[in-house]
Amino acid sequence: MVFPDRAPVLRSRTMSSLVQLIVLLYLQLSSTRSTLLTINNNKYDNLVVAIHDSVPENHTIISEMKSIITDASWALYMATRRRSYIGGVTFLVPGTWSKQPAWGTATDETFEEADIRIDQPSPVYGDNPYTEQPAGCRTPGKFIHLTPQYVLNTQYRQTNWGQGGRTLVHEFAHLRYGVFDEYGLGSADFPDFYLDDDTLMPTGCTDSIKGQLQGNCRLDPSTQLPGKDCYFVSDVDGNTARASIMNDVFVKSVTTFCESNTNDPDYLHNDLAPNLHNKMCGGKGTWDIILESPDFRGGANPPVNKTEAEIKPTFNVLFNAKTTTHTGGEVCGRPVVLVLDVSGSMVSNDRYFKQSQTADKLIRDILPVGTKVGVVTFSSTASTTIPLTLLSTTADRDRVSKQLPSLYDYGGSTGIGNGLLLAKQMLQDAGALKGGRIVLITDGEENVSPFVDGMKGELLQAGVRVHAVAYSSAAARDIGKLANESGGQYAYYSEGAASTVLDSVIETLMKDISICTNRVRIEILRVAKFLTGGTTVEDSVIMDATVGSDTIFVFTLPRSASVTVTLTSPDGHKFSLASRECHVDHALNIVRFNFQKAQTGVWRYSLLSPTSGTVTLVVKALPADHAQPYQINSWLSSTGADLSGANPDKPIVYVSVRKGYSPVVDADVTVIVERPSGPPVTLKPKDDGTLPDNMADDGVYSTYFTQFSGNQRYSLDVDVRTIAHKTRYFLQAGPAFGRAKSRYGNTTSHVTTVHAENFTRTTSAGAMDVGGFEKGKDLYAPSRVTDLKIISFNTRNNTVTLTWTAPGDDLNVGTASRYEIRIAETAAALRKEFSSCKVVTPPMITAGHLTPSPANSREEMTIKTPAGWTTVVFAMVTFDEVNHDSEKSNIAVATFKQVTLPGQVTADTTLPMQSTTSLLMQSATSVPMQTNTPSSVVIGAIVGSTLGGVIVGAGVAVFIAKMFIKKKVVHLPSNPLDTEMTEPSVPHEKYFLKF
Repeated sequence: MVFPDRAPVLRSRTMSSLVQLIVLLYLQLSSTRSTLLTINNNKYDNLVVAIHDSVPENHTIISEMKSIITDASWALYMATRRRSYIGGVTFLVPGTWSKQPAWGTATDETFEEADIRIDQPSPVYGDNPYTEQPAGCRTPGKFIHLTPQYVLNTQYRQTNWGQGGRTLVHEFAHLRYGVFDEYGLGSADFPDFYLDDDTLMPTGCTDSIKGQLQGNCRLDPSTQLPGKDCYFVSDVDGNTARASIMNDVFVKSVTTFCESNTNDPDYLHNDLAPNLHNKMCGGKGTWDIILESPDFRGGANPPVNKTEAEIKPTFNVLFNAKTTTHTGGEVCGRPVVLVLDVSGSMVSNDRYFKQSQTADKLIRDILPVGTKVGVVTFSSTASTTIPLTLLSTTADRDRVSKQLPSLYDYGGSTGIGNGLLLAKQMLQDAGALKGGRIVLITDGEENVSPFVDGMKGELLQAGVRVHAVAYSSAAARDIGKLANESGGQYAYYSEGAASTVLDSVIETLMKDISICTNRVRIEILRVAKFLTGGTTVEDSVIMDATVGSDTIFVFTLPRSASVTVTLTSPDGHKFSLASRECHVDHALNIVRFNFQKAQTGVWRYSLLSPTSGTVTLVVKALPADHAQPYQINSWLSSTGADLSGANPDKPIVYVSVRKGYSPVVDADVTVIVERPSGPPVTLKPKDDGTLPDNMADDGVYSTYFTQFSGNQRYSLDVDVRTIAHKTRYFLQAGPAFGRAKSRYGNTTSHVTTVHAENFTRTTSAGAMDVGGFEKGKDLYAPSRVTDLKIISFNTRNNTVTLTWTAPGDDLNVGTASRYEIRIAETAAALRKEFSSCKVVTPPMITAGHLTPSPANSREEMTIKTPAGWTTVVFAMVTFDEVNHDSEKSNIAVATFKQVTLPGQVTADTTLPMQSTTSLLMQSATSVPMQTNTPSSVVIGAIVGSTLGGVIVGAGVAVFIAKMFIKKKVVHLPSNPLDTEMTEPSVPHEKYFLKF
């Protein structure tokens, strides 16, 4: 098959080594996930499919997945227009299954980092295939989730979601390219139907797909829209549309993605549809976004001619065997080399002492049993201080910690590259290069070659992940780039009195180094307390019921401080420095309390010191037995921000709050940003669906960061707490996007939420290097409005009431200066000639005003429309004080026309056929009446719509697809619901439009 290639793409079959490297590292550049998946010569290799250890042993899962992936390879080849297919695939089988002779043994592969997870159903998505996709357009998702029921029950799978390979391509596009769903989600923001001028349309792409209505299509009395049980069922066989896979994979003619740059309606992207993709990607076609990915950008992986036999994947099955140490403990950690800076500048401000404290806490508290740890030190040269040593006992940890460098080891210049190369060699000599980790701590601008930038490629090609900690703003900026590109964490310690960054690094490393998920402690609280000499400081810690096993309270003191620490359990028992649960490290001034099982409730602590200073407290615990704990994860859209030029970077902070797979919503989320100058900034990420947030109530909170103070480093800490009687999590159903579209929409349970118990969690979003900042320069225009809606209208005085969320002066921060709202009689005119359309002026406004409220406020405005207009289409832009304008908003439509339906409604249709007169009287409007005839049903209607919701006024809205207006012949398929099925149960009531 030959695909039209309408978007401009370079045809060169060769790529520079730089482009090759970018492509190979594509997903590792994302802050949301790291992966082994690569593409080279059009072939995706190292696709990892992992089966959770709770899934009962059933080898049919593997055989069925092989079949699905084989089909997906050809479907992907077709969808990407001969640019890519699936090559090498690895199955990771859990240790709870019995090992087969033909299976290999896993090394670095883990369930958490797999591209595809086979796991129990999600409370939100049920058995729907979906992709965890928490970030913005073009940003890859985290994983694809399939359930055993989906994989094993072929009839169930194909009846509800269609052919497995095509469905997997839909999910792969979420995962790899960062595109979004193009169908409606049945919500006010993303409805299943919308109004295109005076025509009611199903939300989708393209808009030329034909089909029929099925289900309970009675109109919702509050919105006068078909409810969530009314479905547009596409014609499987009778369509010619070629796009889009992100909309409907059931239609046999649909084989690829829709695009913006074409005149062919069978490929043309529908930028009016109120779907998540148009919101997040600004109305740009999915194929346009995909071509911008590093996989294809600049001519990478151009089209190739392959037969179906040539693109069949190869499969490898690995057993995730549990290995043990010589003492019988399970090996739960990856090899780690600490690369410590012992240059002369590390003596300043007690950096050497804090570095030793950090290394000690890593070795004693964090690195799992069975981890091999080594230490490399560097100044002018590098040397091995501690060779890779297995940590299997407490004595092993004590021995390694006591060999950490002392004050007398410090002095000389800063040769970071030498230290990194020696660490790489240490891992390589031990056969631990693959999957090895390097933890770099440094305070200096490197002044000894090789420099990080020059030897970075060697580390990246070796596949070593580097975590980097920068002490002070002087540390080399290239270490942040290295951490980001290798998939590691980047942290900046400002040395401020309230900073807890050094402990946040430990929390991040714990998640990455551990390969036994049940042995990863959760950070419950991390806080810094300033002590005034002679004054007692008291506070509390909440230990919720989902945690408490193997709990540690770690108090880290300044080098010369003497602090009395008292800890009180919820039942009133006091623990002191003399208690057997307490261990004091006098050399490093660290106080630890260990509890095999910490009591649920409020723990209290008190601190007393004769001198002033800052004490940090970190509380960590394993999940309680048989409990699903509350967990948070946070990241930045990038570890670097370039603020120069006309389009400065827009850093975004993301915080995901989960209980298992269930989103936790209405939590109190706070981000504290340490800046190079000035006081810290407090950010409050939102989960309300306002940009940059994807969707309300999906458990991912996000916000832009715009409060820069200089061209240096910024560090971000995160605190999450419950709000009493408000914070809750989803027990069933809830917000769902990124999922494969069910043909009947009936596979998700009713929504059930449960109030969350009182809990606290802390983490770090990492660090960000900023360049190009100019003091006083206005960097950002207001954010784009994406939720412009019509909430009411009055036909007597020709007024329409709009609502939207106010953007800010800088994106979503502050207060903008003015709104500009334009109107037209058609969506096409407003979309193509916005600047020439009529402007809404103050005399036209009967309620509200054009002066914006503070960011995130709810705006409402009533506008008197021009006399004689029967359809009014609205869009807006927002301006700041220097006249920077936002991107154009979504389009909202209101029509006062009668909606005419050519043809007849069949007798078995239960659409409400109330008399037009009664409906008109109910809404107090006046509309010309027409008489129904056998050949034409004319239903008087006043219809108002937004592209984020539709409101139907007096009268009845009946679905009218554009192809009906264009007099296209519609071939309706036989009712697929008449086929015999055992599951799921599907309503058998039929609703047809006959022509």
